[in-house]
Amino acid sequence: MEDDKVLNDTQETVVESEEVTTASEATETVEETSEVKEEPVAKVQGADENAKYAAARREAEAKAKALEAQNKRLLDALKGYGYEGSPEEIADNLLAAQKGITPEEAKQQREAEEAKIREAENTKGELEFYKKLAIEKLMADDLRTLQEVYPEVKSFDEMGDEFMSLLTATHDPILAYEAVKAKEAKTKKAPPPEMGSVGTTAGKEKDFYTPGEVDKLTASDYDNNPKLMDIVRKSMLKWK
Repeated sequence: MEDDKVLNDTQETVVESEEVTTASEATETVEETSEVKEEPVAKVQGADENAKYAAARREAEAKAKALEAQNKRLLDALKGYGYEGSPEEIADNLLAAQKGITPEEAKQQREAEEAKIREAENTKGELEFYKKLAIEKLMADDLRTLQEVYPEVKSFDEMGDEFMSLLTATHDPILAYEAVKAKEAKTKKAPPPEMGSVGTTAGKEKDFYTPGEVDKLTASDYDNNPKLMDIVRKSMLKWK
């Protein structure tokens, strides 16, 4: 009896363990399903954009076909003179016939020339790259030099074409900046002086007023200049 009881207890434990495992797996499956992320919706191109790309593609295809047809006509024409093979082979044969060398020698010359062209293009690209870096470095140094004297300058972009031309010619950012500012100060029109009271002139009191000037006089003009009334009366005697 005790053995049967132990057996039953063991079986119940195994069943409970299996149920717990099954429930745990089901829970993980639900969690994994809930964690599925939605894929971002692809951007849909508009009809106008599609039409633009389609037109560009058709134009490129038409040019490619035209070039292919032109090359084919050229190769067919050369076949009539006994030249066959790839365009490179035909070119080698033509060069060999022209220079009186073998096609193999012509091929070597062609490949050497192509390698030289590729090397020149690579070198040019590298030079342009380093030239750009050098210019950027020089510009940064010049800007720092200028800012030591004129800290209000934030960037050469705000200086204009005339400053850049002077900088290129003089290699002196301070001189170029001061030259531009001096020219601006010389050509800039000074604001007109403020109009003072019609009762006075600069440093000298008027002793005659025309009828139009008298009409512009205000009460404050008479209050500020006690002699103004007397001057106006004398001016009126001279009016015609």
